[in-house]
Amino acid sequence: MGMYTGLRFKGIIKPEYRTIINNQQTDNTNKIIQAIRGSMTDRNGYELVFSKRVYNVIFDPSNMYKMSDEKKNILKDIMYTNLKVTAQDIDNAINQSDRKYIIMKKSVDKDVKELLEEEFSSKKIPGISFEEDFKREYLGGSFACHLIGFATNGTGRWGLEYEYDKYLKGDYGSIKYYSDAKGNRLNLEEAMKE
Repeated sequence: MGMYTGLRFKGIIKPEYRTIINNQQTDNTNKIIQAIRGSMTDRNGYELVFSKRVYNVIFDPSNMYKMSDEKKNILKDIMYTNLKVTAQDIDNAINQSDRKYIIMKKSVDKDVKELLEEEFSSKKIPGISFEEDFKREYLGGSFACHLIGFATNGTGRWGLEYEYDKYLKGDYGSIKYYSDAKGNRLNLEEAMKE
């Protein structure tokens, strides 16, 4: 990248090579947006069933295995205190250094996610990200479960959840954007700069 910048300022790069260089430094990404399953209400408009936004805690061991023992201990303390993930589970995950994606904890509430993000950022703990997910909430618990039914992985499996699945399911969407070599999003003007 430094070589390209230096050559560019000197005006040595031919226009036909600029496109090739820009394509090597940017990536056109198409991110899938998960559909939110619809809610069910009673005749008075009270929600009986809805989808709650939650987050999965993701480890990237390929970025974590070289962490100092001090940072590993800080990570273990934070994970156990907030999510009850054991030190042994964390060690097992980090030692899988050939992997880039391990779900360490599912269905973490937004407030806990924000607290963890702040902790990991302030302590400079690498290789941890959060993935948005949805959890189905049934306000009555097991009340009328034989009628309402249930859904798993965004699909109705029984009862009204199954019967009205095509209406409740929703459609997936997508976002297209450009990113640099490190995965940072670029606005279109930035990505198209010569």
